[in-house]
Amino acid sequence: MVLYVFQERKQVFSAILYECVTQEKPEMLPTYIAIDQAVKMLAQGEVSESVAVGQLGLVLDVCECRVLQERMRTAEGRGLLLSSEFLPRMKCSVDNTLDHWLCDNRQVLRAYLSGQALSQDMRSCMLACYLVYHSVPRVGRETTTLLTGCRHFVELLVVFSRLGVPVRSVMRLAPLLLPSTPGSPF
Repeated sequence: MVLYVFQERKQVFSAILYECVTQEKPEMLPTYIAIDQAVKMLAQGEVSESVAVGQLGLVLDVCECRVLQERMRTAEGRGLLLSSEFLPRMKCSVDNTLDHWLCDNRQVLRAYLSGQALSQDMRSCMLACYLVYHSVPRVGRETTTLLTGCRHFVELLVVFSRLGVPVRSVMRLAPLLLPSTPGSPF
């Protein structure tokens, strides 16, 4: 098992180094390593704060914008700071980790979104990471009232868009918040 973990880490760091050298961006090496470490700690449940996950979300947002802008300007994609398979792989890993957490802790997120007081065991750093990564803001009484009245995805989308929550996050929250009806995708 230890040998497997060592080989996996070796492959990840080799890929990071290769990408930094081929992109002629050696100054990005610490950023790649920090992102990899944040994702690894999250996957192992060793996160003590949500800052690293929030920063990863910001990096993903910026790079997605840069990728789109760069693709519009040149076909070669020169000038990108972070590219290739690294960021999508990290994003997928974070999404999977947080989705698994959500499956096991739906009641925690429901309690938070409905404005209920959370017990000490419910106040986990993973909840904070989930909220930060998916840009879910602090929910007030008026928002809680609006959310409880939502019966369709469109209503949920309107409420969350007012709060600045991205559509991708609303898609993840919809099955949790909307009443399930026969024949409904949610």
